[in-house]
Amino acid sequence: MFWLGIASTLLLVYASLVPLKYTPLPWPDTFDRWHSIQWLNLGVGNRADWIANALVVIPSAFLLSGAVDYGRRSRLLLLFAAPLILATLSAVVLGIELVQVWFPPRTVSQNDIFAGWVGAAVGIGAWALFGRPMAFALEYFVSLESIPSRVQWIVGALCLASVAYTLYPLDFVIGEVELNEKIATGRIRWSLSVRDLASLEGIKGALLSFGKLAPFGLWLGLSRRRSFPWLIVPILAIGLEAAQIPIYSKFATSSDAIASIAGGWVGWVVARYYPVWCNWLNRGWIWSVASALWSLALIGFFNLRYTSLLRDDVEILARWQEFFTAPLLRYYYTSEYSAISNLAGKLGMFGALGILIAMAGWIRVGSCSAKRFWIGLIWTTGLGAIIEVMQVYLPPLVSDASDVGIYSCGYAMGYVVTSIVMGRTKHGVR
Repeated sequence: MFWLGIASTLLLVYASLVPLKYTPLPWPDTFDRWHSIQWLNLGVGNRADWIANALVVIPSAFLLSGAVDYGRRSRLLLLFAAPLILATLSAVVLGIELVQVWFPPRTVSQNDIFAGWVGAAVGIGAWALFGRPMAFALEYFVSLESIPSRVQWIVGALCLASVAYTLYPLDFVIGEVELNEKIATGRIRWSLSVRDLASLEGIKGALLSFGKLAPFGLWLGLSRRRSFPWLIVPILAIGLEAAQIPIYSKFATSSDAIASIAGGWVGWVVARYYPVWCNWLNRGWIWSVASALWSLALIGFFNLRYTSLLRDDVEILARWQEFFTAPLLRYYYTSEYSAISNLAGKLGMFGALGILIAMAGWIRVGSCSAKRFWIGLIWTTGLGAIIEVMQVYLPPLVSDASDVGIYSCGYAMGYVVTSIVMGRTKHGVR
């Protein structure tokens, strides 16, 4: 946890200085800019970005607090270390804002400083309240002997993650005016539109809503409840969709609610009739085919949003010259909220590929071998390179060589988590 906390802090510093356009200033001008840092009056449309500045500091504070407190009977050390952690991260946040005056076009404001300080305090408080129970839950997960028990634990964690995703980024509307502004932007729609459902964004929203409630259906199916959840799933779906109404960045639509209901019901059926279809999954070729199909789906998902095929040699050369850039540079040109969401989405989609490849190996030999991990990593790297190279010729898509590394990280996360959940059987000892 200590080294992860250090790594997340270094990543925070790096991401705050992107696009790395260092522009030195004379010290008198630097001091003038430092003294003139203002508090900006941000509207509801910028609230998500401001909150994101707090959220990105929370992991560092949480992990560093855990490094101090984990495994100790007394919390006395945490009590003494918490002010030091808070002061250190507060100094880092303040230092980032001061240094940003030399890295235009970064925006320097008191808002970001305050948000970072709040994030540091929340991270420490989150560990104090939830850290030990979370650590105990992970220890309990590792101690589980049966795979179904581990799967049920994972499903429960996914339910909590679904709730967190629903509330993220916590940019609640304040007052009727802001709520009307959200309605005017089309973020709240109760009517069904075939045109919206047929669009790529509509399909993406429906799939996300489907996946958001699927864990709840799986949980209900894995529990002892035998009756079909005709009412429970719709209530959960409508409740989660209604929870997004006061969150400005989120969409709340009737089509998403219907997709959520379908996801919950399908999840219940999948879990309840597990013995019926499970035997079909005990074939390695099925997982291999699923990996290939999902790879093709990833190419389509990332590249089908193009509007034209680039043919001009000058523009192609210019886009190739922009292909190799500093990591995360492209994410700067969007909002903080969009950057975090985009990054998490890419990690999750390639994490699913890691799960499929790991399962293909586990079914065959009873373990997720290191050899298969490296083969899958080579496959994922090649797949990511294909996606990004195609985007060079498909404007307005933006190609970025560093995304290949992000795809590979997502795959690695999915593979490793699967290897932990499934353990060793058949040819090995758990």
